[in-house]
Amino acid sequence: MAWDTDGHTAYTMNCSLSHCPRSLQQGAKSKSLLPKRHYCENLMRSTVASAWWCEPLIASAAFFFFMLFFRRFESHPYGGSGHPLTLAAVASLFVYWLGVGLWVAIVPTPVGASSGCVHDMASLAMLAAEVLCGIISYDFVLFWLHVLMHSWPAVGKAVGHGKHHSFGDEANWGGAFRTTNHSLVDGTLQVLVNILVQRHTPWGAAKSKLARWLHNVLVIEMLVESHSDSKYPRLARRWFAGVDGHAEHHRHHGPPYEQFFGYLDRLHACVLARRSRSLRKKVE
Repeated sequence: MAWDTDGHTAYTMNCSLSHCPRSLQQGAKSKSLLPKRHYCENLMRSTVASAWWCEPLIASAAFFFFMLFFRRFESHPYGGSGHPLTLAAVASLFVYWLGVGLWVAIVPTPVGASSGCVHDMASLAMLAAEVLCGIISYDFVLFWLHVLMHSWPAVGKAVGHGKHHSFGDEANWGGAFRTTNHSLVDGTLQVLVNILVQRHTPWGAAKSKLARWLHNVLVIEMLVESHSDSKYPRLARRWFAGVDGHAEHHRHHGPPYEQFFGYLDRLHACVLARRSRSLRKKVE
């Protein structure tokens, strides 16, 4: 059994695979993997997957799926029908789509992005690297923006970050639907950072389509889980200090500031402690 040149149809050879030359055996085995690969490639090249609205649709669906999912396990399930947080989420969705539409109309899409489909270990490693670098970049940029908003009250006020902390009493701050409770400027900053870190990889290549899809789903899951007060399931909170510690930040509006990881908070604390020791020495 072997494959013809397009990798889709099979024909029977006069000899069985076990009695064919080794080179032909290897060629037949490697080509037999092609149809599975074509499913992913054909999907990524389809009209729907190539449409400008496909990626924001995945992000929007992920937001509402995870908010509704974690809301089921919350002790104070904010965000029911007609609740202000639900209305804020719907308003955020409208503004998000309006902003994405304007962005697509003005800013050209990066050229040369691959599908990101996995067909061997090298492509799997590349996909994982793209997703990981995007999440790290998003977390890094937002950390410093977040610190700036809290360290400089004028900046926080100008951005309107207080809205994200203002709803309800602090004792029962948690709620998956609080994830989208942002001012226009604050929410726009988060979306812009997410878009920018997904345009290109750190090594300069256009980020693949599948990597962008996975990035959006993983980032949104961690954002929603970090704002939920549900005891379980502990998906990202089990592994990521920033996701687990975000409740503490909302209770007293101080550190930790990092959204996903914890290394920048530790670095920031070390810098502040060192500066404090230097100031004490000068006073003495």
